[in-house]
Amino acid sequence: MGLRLVEALRTLQRMPMRSGPRAFGNSWPAYAWDWADLLAQEEADEQQKQSDAQAQNRTRLLPSSVGIMRMETAMVWPARGLTLGRLGAGTDAAKAGRINFRSVLS
Repeated sequence: MGLRLVEALRTLQRMPMRSGPRAFGNSWPAYAWDWADLLAQEEADEQQKQSDAQAQNRTRLLPSSVGIMRMETAMVWPARGLTLGRLGAGTDAAKAGRINFRSVLS
């Protein structure tokens, strides 16, 4: 169950969500390269070339529909346990060592 919740949180992190209004900006690229810039880039060291390439080639991997379905299923489990009232009673017994925690959630 714990691994499925971790997988669900990673899927949720990959979902395209906005955290608020977009910051001021425009739709133009950050910088247009001219001939002198391209020559200077060729003379740069290998580490600088790699960091520049990574900055220009960033992609966001979106989760699949199956991953989203598994996320939604896994995120409902704790709420369903609280709604049924089994989770609250089970955690006290599990802390005391009288009951197996996995049997409470199943």
